[in-house]
Amino acid sequence: NVKYAKYLIELSLTGNTLGNSDMIELTKAVKDNTNITKLTLVDNMIGNDGVKALIPLVTQLTELGLGLNWRIGDTGAILLAEALKHPNATVENLRLFNCNVGTEGAKALLSIFPQNKRLKHLSLKNTRGAHTTIPKETIQQLKAAIRTNWK
Repeated sequence: NVKYAKYLIELSLTGNTLGNSDMIELTKAVKDNTNITKLTLVDNMIGNDGVKALIPLVTQLTELGLGLNWRIGDTGAILLAEALKHPNATVENLRLFNCNVGTEGAKALLSIFPQNKRLKHLSLKNTRGAHTTIPKETIQQLKAAIRTNWK
């Protein structure tokens, strides 16, 4: 039981075919154990509803790895961006590689700056298809915004 694992600071559930409904229970368990600051959920089956369930964790986690969850897309990235605007958001490292995040999701993530001073690493690389291409200008703007959080 994660709730009673008082020395657990990082939880990785990579490649476990976890879906949206699993995120509700997982969020409750992680919220109950405030020592957990790193959560890796790479290569599962998380979509928009799963992202919604994870939103309360943006004020607890410093790292959130959601790569290879291609169902997230722009809508999930927009949900995360809105959550990262919260003044108490603590996420410093957000991994959304191969999540089908395109222009709209990238622009939503760009909109968190300069308000968000915590995010220092953002992975948006997509290798699954040309329909998720993010314009170079938006990528450059994201890089510049993230660099300001290193100062």
